Amino acid sequence: MRGSVTYDAKAVIFVSMGKLLTLTVKEAADLLGVKGASVRQLERRGKLRAVRDWNGHRLFSDKDVQRLKDQLIKGLDYSL
Repeated sequence: MRGSVTYDAKAVIFVSMGKLLTLTVKEAADLLGVKGASVRQLERRGKLRAVRDWNGHRLFSDKDVQRLKDQLIKGLDYSL
C-alpha cells in the first residue's frame, strides 16, 4: 500500500511513506518565494515529490519543501 488516508472532521490528511503531506501548491510556492507554476515545474523535474488528494490537487511534504528551500539558499544546483 502506498499510503493511508485518514479522514478528520476538519481536514483530510494524507500520509505517504511516513511523511505528513500538508502543503498545497500555493503554500509551497509562498514558502519557496516562487510562483505556483515554478512549483509544478520543480515537481515535473523531480526536485519535489507530490501526491494527489481525493480532488486531484497536489500535496507536498513540508519537510521536502523546507529541504529544497535550504538547498536553494545554499546555492545548490536547483534552477527554477
